[in-house]
Amino acid sequence: MAKGNPDELAVLLQRLNAVLNGREARGSLALLQETGLSLPHVVALYALDAKGPLSISALAAGVRLSLAATSQLVDRLVEKRFVARAESRADRRVKTVRLTASGRRTLRSIHRTRSRELAAALGRVPRATREALARALVAALGHLEA
Repeated sequence: MAKGNPDELAVLLQRLNAVLNGREARGSLALLQETGLSLPHVVALYALDAKGPLSISALAAGVRLSLAATSQLVDRLVEKRFVARAESRADRRVKTVRLTASGRRTLRSIHRTRSRELAAALGRVPRATREALARALVAALGHLEA
């Protein structure tokens, strides 16, 4: 039984993550295959959704990819019409990337699918355990997001 040691909690969270992302992600994986998106594509879409339009270099820093890899990633997202690229109004040498309506709809679909998968998995956990987990997660997020 874990006693609250950060290393033990890290192992438990990794195990939980492996279960939720392994057995419980079939719908999400199917949706990614259907849309032709990879995990880095989805991370980039989420970054643009959260932060709004970004320069290619700011997006690269946000998703922790090289500038060249991010440019290729953006090219693919532009081809799929999930993002649009334009010159910066402040500096025409700088290209900005923004999420399109199609990209936003796709992101929402991924989010809804994933939420349903997680809810179904957690629905198999006894109610008292879910309630304890919810309290612990709310408390932990309060500290981590502060």
